[in-house]
Amino acid sequence: MLKDFMKLKAIVLKTLGVEGFAKNAEGKEEMTAEQKVILQAALGEGFADKFAAGLGLSAQLEEQEVEAAAAIQALREKNGAELQLMTEQFNAEQLRANGLAAQVETLKETVDALAEMPDTSAAQVITPAGKKIAMVAGGAGGAGAVIAWNGIKADRKLFHNQMAFEYIEEGNSAKAIVAKETASFNFGAVNAKAGTINTTELVTEFGEYMSQFKIELEIKKMLTQATESQNFMTTKMAIKSWKASKAVITSVVQQFVAKWTPLGSSTFTPIEIINRRHKVNLPITPDDITDSWLTYLYNEAVTPDKMPITRYIIEQLLRPKIADDIELSLIATGVFEELGAVTEGQAGQATGKSMDGYLTILKAIRDRAGNKGNFYVLPVGIDAIDKDNIVDVMEDFAKYVKDIAPKYHAKGMDLLIDPQLEEMFQFKYRDMFPATKNEDGRRQGPDFSKLTFRPLEAMRGSGMFFCTPKDNFIRLININEAGSATNLSLQVLNYDVKVFAEFWLACGFSLEELIFAYVPVEASGSGA
Repeated sequence: MLKDFMKLKAIVLKTLGVEGFAKNAEGKEEMTAEQKVILQAALGEGFADKFAAGLGLSAQLEEQEVEAAAAIQALREKNGAELQLMTEQFNAEQLRANGLAAQVETLKETVDALAEMPDTSAAQVITPAGKKIAMVAGGAGGAGAVIAWNGIKADRKLFHNQMAFEYIEEGNSAKAIVAKETASFNFGAVNAKAGTINTTELVTEFGEYMSQFKIELEIKKMLTQATESQNFMTTKMAIKSWKASKAVITSVVQQFVAKWTPLGSSTFTPIEIINRRHKVNLPITPDDITDSWLTYLYNEAVTPDKMPITRYIIEQLLRPKIADDIELSLIATGVFEELGAVTEGQAGQATGKSMDGYLTILKAIRDRAGNKGNFYVLPVGIDAIDKDNIVDVMEDFAKYVKDIAPKYHAKGMDLLIDPQLEEMFQFKYRDMFPATKNEDGRRQGPDFSKLTFRPLEAMRGSGMFFCTPKDNFIRLININEAGSATNLSLQVLNYDVKVFAEFWLACGFSLEELIFAYVPVEASGSGA
């Protein structure tokens, strides 16, 4: 309100042609009789009277604001100084012994409250170990604020959390050293006689987090998060298989007549996509993860509240590896192979054999007699794509798509391509037209086309490229992904923590007729 009046005051001063108002004996601003007459003539008598009254009120508000700011600053400095002094003077054991812990918590709450006031200056607290931890004032990220994963704080009764908190907050590495020497997440459960190690605390924490539906859902979505190639697909859900319920319609709009006269007709036959089930087995030893987890907490300046070891295992160890396997070994080049009889402990099936990838599917469709896909053939006189003819080939392909599917070309499509071919095109185009470059130095697609290059690492070395409407390029997951279809669990055996995960994923094309692809002659499919 005061800010709005100050803006209005600036307009009035400009209207009167003065830089400020005179002050009376009490030091308050007021208008002269002459100024009131001028203001009445310019903006009306009612406005002039209200502004004169508001001028006196604004002075009071300004005084109150200055006094409040000074009081807040004084309280902030007083409480901040007391908190810093106490933190430097006493360690955790001394605080508990002399009953000062409660006072420290009270002072922290006071500092937090004051930090939410207008001044957002930063403070620093010195821990007993002498390590400075910056605390930013204001809001949820205010001084002393704890940012916990989905609001669930780490259980400080568990040894591995005690180890991490002491290491991060106090610079005390005693428990970390013990954890390394005993290769354990649970020093208290180490059996000195038998020399065995109990890692059940880790599994206990995992179960506590997974019992929270919001966290469980976040984890399950993380496991099946789309990789690079999948970003160009349309996600569908099914249990065992999926098939488009409607085919493409030719036309539906016609001149009105009060009778049912159907016009549209199905011109394409949908393809069935079989959903595939995948699993993950990841063994983790406590000794391997202690260093990496503590290093992550230290480098990212976070505590186990925000990055508990459960989340670290899933986000930093499990998910990246799953994503790499899916993108580089499954989603494009995978070749499905039925499993025979499997015994417990038998070596797992090699990655890349649990589903057919989209390149495998394209090859299989191309090889099948009577297929309805649109497979581009190199121009006469060109036997293979090379650095000399790449630009001509890509422009000829764009014309090919435009000629057989002008409506889809006009809407624009992604041209998914082997990165080696895309790089070859860029170098050749640069040599051919050195003075013609866009802002980032790369051509977005063939000239005079609405096809956009999308080089995918999963396609590297395939020599292939294709385009299809995004609605026709399908990523299939299980309809019960948030329930039992996607699972994650931890088990303990001797020195290892075993991570088990399972999920459903498949890909394919809805309609063969909307595939526009180049598949080299030597490439063959799995018969998908």
